[in-house]
Amino acid sequence: MTLMRRKLAIVAVAAALAVSLGFLVFGPSFVPDPAAAGDGAATEPARDAGMAAAPKAPGRTPRPVEPAAEGASDPGAAERQEAYVAARCAELGDLGMRNDADSLNSILAELGNRDPRIRQAAVAAAVQFHSVEAIPRLEEAALQTESGKERAAIEEAIEFLKLPTLTEAMRQAPPRVPAPR
Repeated sequence: MTLMRRKLAIVAVAAALAVSLGFLVFGPSFVPDPAAAGDGAATEPARDAGMAAAPKAPGRTPRPVEPAAEGASDPGAAERQEAYVAARCAELGDLGMRNDADSLNSILAELGNRDPRIRQAAVAAAVQFHSVEAIPRLEEAALQTESGKERAAIEEAIEFLKLPTLTEAMRQAPPRVPAPR
């Protein structure tokens, strides 16, 4: 197997692991609902509905304002909670693509959130961030969760983060001498 084919195989395996982790963490919601697809106008207000009305600093995403715990007398409480969860999950997805300590700390702080959807988004964002510095906090979260499915997803994320990157794997591999032709 040539070096290029080996690299492609490693990339394909990494992509398959990422997709599998997405299905495990998010379940059926990982696949977009075709009925919800459209011009995108219907989904953007839901994402922005829970965002704090604060001036945006360059490079920073405003954190959604969590709705106060309200009784059943408020008919809009459920919609506000859903908007908050959607906005926070989207923000965690964005943070997972950054490469700074503040973003990682924000992601890891949500591992203890009371909403399981936000915890799932935090695990997925930690995997996307791909930093071994997240492993100790993920291990703590795995010990504290009562859900076996959630614990398994966190443990799979930990194992994924322990894998070497392609660059690290290439550095560890012994140099290959081409076969004589």
